[in-house]
Amino acid sequence: MKKEAVGSITKSGGFSRVIREVHESGEPVQIIRNNEIVAMVVPANADLVSIFDSSMNFGKILKEFSDKGMTFELQKYLLGQIITGIQAQALLLAVTGVNLEMIKEGEQAMVNSINEIVQRENAKQQEIANQQEIAKQQKLEYVTQGYGLLQV
Repeated sequence: MKKEAVGSITKSGGFSRVIREVHESGEPVQIIRNNEIVAMVVPANADLVSIFDSSMNFGKILKEFSDKGMTFELQKYLLGQIITGIQAQALLLAVTGVNLEMIKEGEQAMVNSINEIVQRENAKQQEIANQQEIAKQQKLEYVTQGYGLLQV
């Protein structure tokens, strides 16, 4: 998949050029800022937009459940999503003859992607916790050096 830095897009024809290239090639482009993917430009049609909308709504719902600590409700929601997915898979196989192996490869790619996201988020949270602990220790050292054994 092609990657482009925000700065190079600005310098070489702008966003219109990227849109034209994606439309002509049919290949997505990842937009990079500070060595991180911040956006993607993908070819689209009405069906893809509908699928993307559903995926984004799913992500929003998961975040809401997570923010509110609603694990039982989250489990019920996810079970409903699994059932819907099984129904969709059965329809695809029965009506269109889509290859089951293609579906499984897509599922595995999604699982791998989610695992990567979870690992990155866990690493970020661990780094924040480490920084907070270091700051706490530094504050404790400052206080104990200046005032004997006084702790905050």
